[in-house]
Amino acid sequence: MKEKKIAIAAAETAGDVIMKYYRSKYEITDKSPNNPVTEADLAANYHIHETITSAFPQDGWLSEESKDSPDRVGKIYNKELSKPQVVHVDRLISCIE
Repeated sequence: MKEKKIAIAAAETAGDVIMKYYRSKYEITDKSPNNPVTEADLAANYHIHETITSAFPQDGWLSEESKDSPDRVGKIYNKELSKPQVVHVDRLISCIE
């Protein structure tokens, strides 16, 4: 299955992206109180997003580090979606050790 192969490759290479930040100085911000996000989180999210959406441009996207899209919001409210599938990614965690 093409989807599974690309998802695994995206996750594995996102791990490589995160490891570039390991034991180095990086910025940590709060998305909301007590909800940190690191530069590594954002970089991994960007990498996975680019990998998946390049392979499947027809699909919608949702991840913890990305703003929600109308494609997915429509599904919640039983509206017709403009995308055949929505990819949901809960990326690798790279927060403070």
